[in-house]
Amino acid sequence: MKSTNKIITLLLMIISLSACKNKTISENEIINRAIQAYGGKTNLRSIQRKKEIGTTIIYLQDTVFRTSRYQQFYKSPNKSYYESPINRPYIYPKLIYASNGRIQWTQNDGAWAPYLQPKEETTDRKGEDYPFLFTLKEREVNVEFIKTVGEKGKTLHLLKYTSKDGKEEDVYFDNNSGLISKTYKTIQTSIGQAEIIQLFDDYRLVGGVQIPFRVESQFPPNEVDLNIINQLEINQPINDSIFEFQSPPILSSSEISTITGNFTNESTSLSIIFENDQLMIQKDVGEKVTLDIVKKDFFMFRIGQNEKSHIENIAVESFNENRVEKIKLFYKEQIQYLKRQ
Repeated sequence: MKSTNKIITLLLMIISLSACKNKTISENEIINRAIQAYGGKTNLRSIQRKKEIGTTIIYLQDTVFRTSRYQQFYKSPNKSYYESPINRPYIYPKLIYASNGRIQWTQNDGAWAPYLQPKEETTDRKGEDYPFLFTLKEREVNVEFIKTVGEKGKTLHLLKYTSKDGKEEDVYFDNNSGLISKTYKTIQTSIGQAEIIQLFDDYRLVGGVQIPFRVESQFPPNEVDLNIINQLEINQPINDSIFEFQSPPILSSSEISTITGNFTNESTSLSIIFENDQLMIQKDVGEKVTLDIVKKDFFMFRIGQNEKSHIENIAVESFNENRVEKIKLFYKEQIQYLKRQ
């Protein structure tokens, strides 16, 4: 009888261990554990302002392509600012992406301009700095536990997040720390579909919250961007002016007349016209498009449409009797000089 009882007890233990091993952890358990691991709801919600200074290293095919310093600011609910040097300092020395909470804008290709990112490239966070943890029901984001995987010595729980318009993102939570280790998504950009893989590492406790000081973004097939935080401030004062879109200058009638006219060289012709209260430009035999004012002696216009479009810039080179006589037309490193006809 004792032997039979021992066998039954052993079988029950095996069954119990097997059930525990095969038990599926729920998405809610993973998310709630992550909230606590990151510092708890109270500490996470207390972050209203963040200032970050760091280093970005871009690798192309495992070779360092560029290293630069960056700074970014965040202010609840939806104000953000990111700034880094640009490779074309003859246009502007800075690349900026920002939002004042109403519109997103950028300084890029030599222009201050409103810039609305495609929905595939931005998360409607509704003021949350942790979009994978909070306001999921309010944003109608569906979360599903997929599986537990082993990767590089870690045990990771994979959750799939699906937005109300069907866009998906995979988020991997570390079983040991409870923190997010990796995310994966595909997006549709202006140049086609792209994969984005982000790896989060070197978590440090700042202001009662775990912050990843090393974020690696992989853009297959051959680009890797590495962001390393060098300095981080939580809930320090930030002036709202840094988030505001800077409106371009307005030209007077006399200033408009100085730039309008026809300009040519051996290969290119430009016609700058003022009609319907708007500066327009026609390059060669192409269609007329808007000529946007960046500064009183610097302009930009867009050539082409969608993924084939690009920005070209015009800089005033010389005046003669209050008329612009020579301009510089350039797109990246392609530079042309044109004279008034």
